[in-house]
Amino acid sequence: MSTAAEPHMMRNSNFRWLLGGGLVSMLGDQFSMLALMGAPRAVLILLGGTVADRYTPRRVLLASKLANAAILLLLAGLLMLDQASLALAYAAALALGIASAFAIPAGTAIPRIAGPETM
Repeated sequence: MSTAAEPHMMRNSNFRWLLGGGLVSMLGDQFSMLALMGAPRAVLILLGGTVADRYTPRRVLLASKLANAAILLLLAGLLMLDQASLALAYAAALALGIASAFAIPAGTAIPRIAGPETM
């Protein structure tokens, strides 16, 4: 319980520095996660397009979505078992970026996926 005599936390310069540093650190973590997902996607998206053209886009899209589900289920399971780490989160982001490099080109072929010839 707080009393009127206690100073407000935001008036403490050490707390403000700690809070500001924590916010900058979290922002940096988010950018590194974005880079881990975006870099493999940018590098492998041409390969993903080639695979989607060679095989049916429906299969490629389903396979990439199944890979996403497996990665996220594994990550969720490890979180529930208290076995997750930051390195594991980075590995999951990298794997999700690779899977999205195949999902994006296949997903742009939705008219071909939904067409009668693929049913």
